[in-house]
Amino acid sequence: MIKTEIKEIEEFINALQEYLSEYVGYQIKLTLNENETEELVAFDLHTYFHFSNPDFKKSVEKLANMSKQIIKKDDYSVDWEVFHKLKNKLSVSYVFGTCEDEKIEFQRLQFLSDIIELSHRTYESINTTLGLIYSSAIEKRYIKEHYGFEIIEFESPISIKELFKEKPLLRVVDGEILNILIDENLLAYGFAINKHVNENFSEKIKNDFEKKRIFNNFKIAKRSIIENYEEILANKGDQILIEKNSEDEKLFMYIVNLFKGGLKNANLSEDNNAHNLIYFKIDNRELNIYNHEECVVAFSKGQWRLKNYHFLQYLLIQHVLLRAHIFFMMMEPDKIGRNLQDLFDGITTLYNVIRKLSSENTSSIIMFVPNEVDNLNSYSEIDELEAKNLLGTVPLKEIQHNSIYLNLIKDNGKHLNVRNISENYLSMLCSIDGALVLDYKLNILTYGAIIDTSFEKSSSQTYGTGTNACEYASKDSLAIKISEDGDIKVYQSGKNVLNI
Repeated sequence: MIKTEIKEIEEFINALQEYLSEYVGYQIKLTLNENETEELVAFDLHTYFHFSNPDFKKSVEKLANMSKQIIKKDDYSVDWEVFHKLKNKLSVSYVFGTCEDEKIEFQRLQFLSDIIELSHRTYESINTTLGLIYSSAIEKRYIKEHYGFEIIEFESPISIKELFKEKPLLRVVDGEILNILIDENLLAYGFAINKHVNENFSEKIKNDFEKKRIFNNFKIAKRSIIENYEEILANKGDQILIEKNSEDEKLFMYIVNLFKGGLKNANLSEDNNAHNLIYFKIDNRELNIYNHEECVVAFSKGQWRLKNYHFLQYLLIQHVLLRAHIFFMMMEPDKIGRNLQDLFDGITTLYNVIRKLSSENTSSIIMFVPNEVDNLNSYSEIDELEAKNLLGTVPLKEIQHNSIYLNLIKDNGKHLNVRNISENYLSMLCSIDGALVLDYKLNILTYGAIIDTSFEKSSSQTYGTGTNACEYASKDSLAIKISEDGDIKVYQSGKNVLNI
């Protein structure tokens, strides 16, 4: 056996920590578990994460377990070669599930390699935009009924490598109208065609995966708020906030029960159709893979990585809902449900616009005010004076509030709300150089605003001017930076908490 020195193990752990953090888009912390004997030093991986969402913990634990399984060695020596294969092995596990059969794993890796090769192909100098649906035979009915596809099966299954030797398919298999069906043996067995409906079926398939994720995140955020109130009622923690059997406790319980009833009245739609489809979509030389996992598995710029869009969803929901609930508690249950539905629609619009800006490589900053100044008499609409007061709480250079261009975010003296405008209109506002500024009710306070970093101490990180400004603007709130290369950076309380 080879005894591995502690110093080398620490170097390996630090390199692995950075490697995995880059792969998942958030900070991974790994710790060394020393177990010295005369012959060897053993080590183990432990992962810590700082988000409150229980799904984050499950996600990180899954990543840690898969990583340990891949790098495990009987002699406990470090294997630096693992860095050449770890992302490949992790990605195939995220796409298809874990597998201990090396032959099957190799076939899956080869299949993914063939798709990646297709992502670099062109037809008459135009990049391929392919769509492939992996499904079992029993799910053909679901594909036909749910999406309205007409299915044309081949005489016999064929590998995608052989199939796409017919070059016209590089153009017509666009995902929007035509998708390739892939069986459990990773062979193409037919076409799924949309001949009659004027609808982008690629977007519809992807949106089905997205709806389930955002619905789940909303449920988690609602449960978190209710649990917080229940802890107050149970007097958990260091301080007794409400005396037992007091009038205050009775009133608080009454308000909490009204609020819980209102939450139940928010009928958020969810696709309850269970399926095990996997959707492979190629656009702009990038492969994105959608399945039952919360994350999107992506291959771009020669690297595998996870796109944890659902974490972005949760951060938006958490930020907005945890600040808006005080208004909901003043409403009747039926009004809570309606307003919560409006809030959900607004968050969905904002989230979709962030995704749109990223896919179009449009540089943008979206930031929230900390709401230290607020009007407790109004939940939704705000006027110019209220907007001006809120903008005074964030580090912006002077805004000329009478500027003509600001009329684009007003209607009859009131500021527009994200939920009441189209995604295209919001995208246009976000595309203007500067920051789009929102309150937690999703009112648009201003756009094209310049963040004033003149009082900022030198940052420990060196990014572009816009990214540093976004980091500074998030010190008391939440801010999101979309870069020209499509990357998304999320900052909360002055820290970079998520990269996509």
